[in-house]
Amino acid sequence: SAPVLSFEENLAQSRLAEAGLQLVAREEQLCGQGDEAARERLGQDYERLRLQMWEVVMASLSLGDGELERLRSAVEAIAHQEEQDRRWKEESQREAPSWRPLRCRSTHDRQLWQIVESRMDSTEEVNGAANLSSSVKKEVFRLGKRLKDDLLTVARRVKGCYPQEFDICNTYARLYHAAFSIQMRNLTEFTLDHEDCSYLLCWIHNYYPNNVLKNKELQADINTVNLEALLPKETLTQLEEQYFAYKQSQISKWTLKALQTEEEKWMKGVTPELTDGHYFSELPIDIIQLIDGSAKEAKEISDEIFAALKSMLMTELESFFMSYKKYLEDVMKGKQDNSKFVKANLLSIKQFREYVAKNSEFFKDGSEERCILTLKHLEDSGYRYLIGIMQNSIKSLHRDVGTTAWLSCSKQVMDSLLHKVEELLQGHKDMSPETFQELVGRLHMALIVEYCRRLMKHKLKLRDEAQQRTAADRICTDSRKLQCLFKEYGSKDEWLNEVLGRIAEVIKLQDLSTIQLEIATLARDYPDISERHVAALLYLKANLCNRDIKTIKSSLTETKHAICSSESKPFFSKVVLKKLL
Repeated sequence: SAPVLSFEENLAQSRLAEAGLQLVAREEQLCGQGDEAARERLGQDYERLRLQMWEVVMASLSLGDGELERLRSAVEAIAHQEEQDRRWKEESQREAPSWRPLRCRSTHDRQLWQIVESRMDSTEEVNGAANLSSSVKKEVFRLGKRLKDDLLTVARRVKGCYPQEFDICNTYARLYHAAFSIQMRNLTEFTLDHEDCSYLLCWIHNYYPNNVLKNKELQADINTVNLEALLPKETLTQLEEQYFAYKQSQISKWTLKALQTEEEKWMKGVTPELTDGHYFSELPIDIIQLIDGSAKEAKEISDEIFAALKSMLMTELESFFMSYKKYLEDVMKGKQDNSKFVKANLLSIKQFREYVAKNSEFFKDGSEERCILTLKHLEDSGYRYLIGIMQNSIKSLHRDVGTTAWLSCSKQVMDSLLHKVEELLQGHKDMSPETFQELVGRLHMALIVEYCRRLMKHKLKLRDEAQQRTAADRICTDSRKLQCLFKEYGSKDEWLNEVLGRIAEVIKLQDLSTIQLEIATLARDYPDISERHVAALLYLKANLCNRDIKTIKSSLTETKHAICSSESKPFFSKVVLKKLL
């Protein structure tokens, strides 16, 4: 069997648990004896044991693989001395020695705090900090990396040297958390710039809780529930408010700068760029990237910060849209032809609308609706601007619709008109496919509205059935030609193809009751038709007496009262008649 070692030998070989038990045995033998010299020697040996125990404990995080047994023995010795303290506390017959209680566990815990405090205060450089741009960032990174590396050392190496009741991983976690908190509070006593503020928030909300405390090697051993906040609530709130205020200010400044750049290009007459054959502006790309870039940085901090900042940025976006609206209104009020700018910005408006819809969850207090209304107004104004220029080009051709020349076919009114319209459409192929398609649909509507308005201008009286049938046939022929052209250009508003045919039917009919029925059906299908529109249609039918007209108008009123609702799109409300007939 192995020889029994003396206390001195055990101490020399760092067999601290065995050395401690030998001292406990001597302590029991001396109890009740009056040998003061032996007591003094025992007290001195206890001090030597304790010094060696604390030396091993203080080196806990830097011990090599072959030295971990020393720590395990020291921890076991601590447990033995704690047990001896408890025995003396329960002893009622004998007087405890002067060195009792040793309180090794309390001393051990204080030693751990000294270890943590010393390592967190160390100015030793850590890998990864050199590329950071400020001393604050480097310090936070150093603290965080030191904390993480040391906790991993505890979990991987130190934990195995301690019995479960020491709960050593949570003990170290609490101590490192407290030390980290002190250092972070010290840093926030100074005014931080935005970059440092943002980095600090990243560590508080993201890196520390997620990359450190929830590290897969630490998660099972660390209970984070009882850890206090790294910073007081008021300090954290101040940091977050500073972060939000800076971001809001920067976005406001950058978006305004982007818009000013766009406006300067227009004022200097710089033609918008062409890409894939259509005009476009980089403005929405710049604005969206600015907002999403800021939001992406906030996402690095936390989902809550991201959502709060995104809502703030949407408020800034609403303000931007108001400035954007003024800019585009100035463009469209200009005396020169600004079609190219309008074409480019119609695509921009579409991109902005898609972005607003995609981020609807971040808008508050009706902001989304206001943004959509602003963009819808700009979109309508833009298409109206382009169509207005086109209508000016065909105004002289449109003027003959609803005249005797049109009725007699002495002029090829519709053929000339559509030839010009097709020429104009070809000139707008420099729009993006989506905006061109929208322009086609709106022009389709505008031409039929103008056609109807021209018919109702009191320029033609159809005195008999023959003339009325001729006019109805002419309208139907024109309708088919319009339909053919706009179908070729991809108009999706097929319901417009029926409008002129319905009007032709009213003009063609001769029987009063049948006319009444057709007008009633027209009112049902197009609830926005007014008495003025009906009167203008009936004016074309010169063979109707005033009594018949009055009867028909009276039945229209009854029909409109009976109509509750309709899903039809508005049409006649767009046909504006100047005179009340």
